[in-house]
Amino acid sequence: FSLEKKFYYPKKSRNKKNLSEMDTGHDNIDYLTSKKRYDALDIQFIDQGNHEECYGLERELENDNDAYVLCMKVTGNLNNFNNIKFFDSLNDYRCKYLNFWIHEILNKYKGKHSGTLKFRILKFFEKFNAKDSKCPSEFTDYVITDDYKKMKSFYDYALNYQILQFDYEQSDKPCTKRIDNYIRTIINLYNQVKQECTRTANSTKKYCIALEDIKKVYPQGKLWKLTCNEVVTEKTAKILKEISTLREENTRLQEQITQNCEERVAGNCEKSALFRHDCPPCSSGSNSCITVVVPLLVILFIFFILAKFTPLGSCLRRYIIRKKGEKMNINEERIEESLEHTFNYVDKNSEMGGNIIGYNPTENGYY
Repeated sequence: FSLEKKFYYPKKSRNKKNLSEMDTGHDNIDYLTSKKRYDALDIQFIDQGNHEECYGLERELENDNDAYVLCMKVTGNLNNFNNIKFFDSLNDYRCKYLNFWIHEILNKYKGKHSGTLKFRILKFFEKFNAKDSKCPSEFTDYVITDDYKKMKSFYDYALNYQILQFDYEQSDKPCTKRIDNYIRTIINLYNQVKQECTRTANSTKKYCIALEDIKKVYPQGKLWKLTCNEVVTEKTAKILKEISTLREENTRLQEQITQNCEERVAGNCEKSALFRHDCPPCSSGSNSCITVVVPLLVILFIFFILAKFTPLGSCLRRYIIRKKGEKMNINEERIEESLEHTFNYVDKNSEMGGNIIGYNPTENGYY
């Protein structure tokens, strides 16, 4: 009996339209909270796994180092399950996210021992839950791909909502095309299934249970109303972020200069109690200079970015080249005119010189 055969996963649906509608594409967006949290599960406790057990598994599976690493990751997270506190307002559902993560890393495993690995991970869960059921193993239940994608997408969006709402609704930042597409896709998916989940027959579906769990965290349903105020390209978003960073640094610098100046003036006043009423206000000189120079540097940086990364740059270069061409033409005309005057002058002198040489009066001649 082969352990590989014990775990049967049906083939993915061939209905490409349905899969594409459910593929939100958010798993590869580094900015999102869900991506960062799954990355944390990947590395946070890898050095605290069951080394001896995992090393024995590696030798059992023909020195499969990938199996050893996977084993260390899983056992490290189980050993530190109570220390997994980075899922924010959804930390009560960390077991769900842990099972999603295990399902994903098993799908990415390229070795030939996937069945054995799944069986061994189930044993790890049994051992972990021996005293009390802290986190049941669910990763082997995700046999219907479409249902799994919907469920995971909803839980992930609930995890991502806080940062999305702050950046794009509260702070009014423009969305990138990828973020806008992600928000639209997940809300469309929600609108497709919300009526379906109200029917009793579908209440046990995993993605319907996911919506009920999310409703406990966001009872108002506001996360399904999120929209982007403005959509820009990735390149434009990067430029806007750099400009915003420069402005923030400028503000911090001015605040620091003002604070240092006020502390210095206060210190001088304390030393001269007799002249305390004559302490000068903290202004002029350095502050005025900074107020002028720093914004000027920001403007120059913005101009450089626009010239390098936008159509303005090419227009400016064409304008400069045209001006250079016109200037060169004017210089060439002046040179030609100058040469023409020079040649005329030389010709006249040559004619005059010829007349002088040819002059030979007979009355003063010598015989």
